[in-house]
Amino acid sequence: MTGNAGTTSSTFLGTTDAQPLVIKTNGSTRMTVAADGSMTMNSLSGAAGSASASATNQGAVISDANGLVSKASYASIVSAGLTNSTTGLTVGGPFTVSGLLTANAGLTVAGGSLNLTGANALKLNGSDGNAGEILQSNGAGAAPTWSNAFIKGRGLVSVTANESIVVSATNVDANDAINVTLEGSSNDMAIPSYYVVRTASTGFTIYFSAPFTGSCNWSVVNQ
Repeated sequence: MTGNAGTTSSTFLGTTDAQPLVIKTNGSTRMTVAADGSMTMNSLSGAAGSASASATNQGAVISDANGLVSKASYASIVSAGLTNSTTGLTVGGPFTVSGLLTANAGLTVAGGSLNLTGANALKLNGSDGNAGEILQSNGAGAAPTWSNAFIKGRGLVSVTANESIVVSATNVDANDAINVTLEGSSNDMAIPSYYVVRTASTGFTIYFSAPFTGSCNWSVVNQ
């Protein structure tokens, strides 16, 4: 009750058989050291506090590979896996976020890949967009937007005295806009009128009112 004197490295507080060491107060178990060495704290009482990264007397309790428990400063924990900067956050190793990740100063992923999983993997200002839309850049200083107007295919084909030309575009559908521009092979040549007949998932055919020699610039725009 008042302490012991003359202790040596062979004296200890504990058990010599495969039984836990139980510490109680007021008849209730407060802490248990199991026979295998694992420790259980039944309750961490006291008023809940708020941690501050700038407080010198605060930190996190950690355990090393040998089971030594100590207090580590917030700064040392950050420097071990994360690098703070004024422009964002650099992650030097695996980084798992179970909840919402908010990066007010920007977020850069470098030297690896960004893998988005889940039913709502990517949102833009809270919007999932619609099926078939793409994320469109609106230039420097402007927020990107979901857009359904994008080029699905483009190309240039040559024609030699033909009245039709077949263009293969397997991703064309019944709603896409097909644009065609004719380029003649010489000055002052007669440019025939033309029309387009599409075959969904195959492509389209350009028909000319008269044999045409030149080239056709074409593009398929998603609608």
